[in-house]
Amino acid sequence: MAAGAEEDAAAAAPAAFAPAADSPLVRWLRRLIERRTEPGELKVSFQGRPSADEGLQVLADLLPDDLTSLEVELPASSQPSDDGVKVLLDRLEQQTGLVAFGMRCNMCAELTGGTLQAVSAMLANHLDLTDLLLDFSMCAKVGDDGLAAIGKFLGDRAGEPPEEGEAAADAELEG
Repeated sequence: MAAGAEEDAAAAAPAAFAPAADSPLVRWLRRLIERRTEPGELKVSFQGRPSADEGLQVLADLLPDDLTSLEVELPASSQPSDDGVKVLLDRLEQQTGLVAFGMRCNMCAELTGGTLQAVSAMLANHLDLTDLLLDFSMCAKVGDDGLAAIGKFLGDRAGEPPEEGEAAADAELEG
């Protein structure tokens, strides 16, 4: 790769999030992880947090190895982006033993179908997954491409042709 192309690639890459090791965000997430009531389970809500993207990066860095269940809530006020969510999903792809996953987003203006496509790709690596909760209520930019990806994932998991899986996902969303 030529030097100019490397610089262009670096400029196009999402900015790295690097809060200080003793920042309130890092301390908060460490406390959540340390005070889990159920081993292997973790629930994180970014309600009242100004930047979910920074929090998702820190969460990805701090994920415990024994994690079997993760539920993340991303309210619109935390302003999550596709890039921020993908940082966490990339880390979860490497995680072993995940059997339950949930992500709730409500009116997140920046999340697109790309987020659901990334969720589908991450979930495909977790064959033992038994519990799935996805709620992207009123996220206006999450369109048909994201729903089709989730439908395909659900159809593949159920052994159905993709069209039937997409219909099942649509029915779940409408119900």
